[in-house]
Amino acid sequence: PVVFLDYLGVNTVDEARAEAILESLAAAAKEAGVAVVGGELAQLPGIIGSGTHDQRAFDLVGSAVGVVDPDRIVVGQEVTPGDVLVGLHASGIHSNGLSLARAVLLDSGAYELEDRPPPLERSLGDELLEPTRIYVAAIKALWARGIHPRGLVHITGDGFLNLLRLEAAVGFAVDSLPPEPALLSLIQKTGDVPDAEMFRVYNMGVGFVLVLSSSEAHAALGILTQAGCPASVIGR
Repeated sequence: PVVFLDYLGVNTVDEARAEAILESLAAAAKEAGVAVVGGELAQLPGIIGSGTHDQRAFDLVGSAVGVVDPDRIVVGQEVTPGDVLVGLHASGIHSNGLSLARAVLLDSGAYELEDRPPPLERSLGDELLEPTRIYVAAIKALWARGIHPRGLVHITGDGFLNLLRLEAAVGFAVDSLPPEPALLSLIQKTGDVPDAEMFRVYNMGVGFVLVLSSSEAHAALGILTQAGCPASVIGR
């Protein structure tokens, strides 16, 4: 990634909120190693929140541009049977499934944002606002040490089904996940959400998956740990 552009459209300008968003954006850009080269703040009361007359309504959008050598584009074309799946652990709920979480935990009246229901160790609001882990530095650390994954997959919407986007004539066995995050356990229990929906909507503790040759997996785990990104072998 090289450059990033942001757009914030609001019903009503809230200086404290805008400052918080921009501070977070700057921190994320620093972590990803990108330059924020421009942005837009637009007050659009006739469009944003107009139907509900909600002055808090806002729309946040970003776009990024990256550079890659055409010979190093990774779409899974080199994945072969016997390769290993390494899961990079998630920091929290990440950026998917917040609507389901809100419906189950808040709109239903089950909890308030200030509550700390077990098994959570902090408030529900803090859990939901935990920043999404950014994996750029971890992947670049692998490249710098001569390890080039055969597949790279974000586990966002559709969960582990995103592995099927790889251009590889193989199947995938995911059979050794890390412990389920406490927040996701709470969502499933409170809303009686089926396993299939949980795995479709949420990352289930794994935010990014690498496909590596089995001979590189052990070294990769050490490099990822040094890069501050916990990871584990989750399948093949």
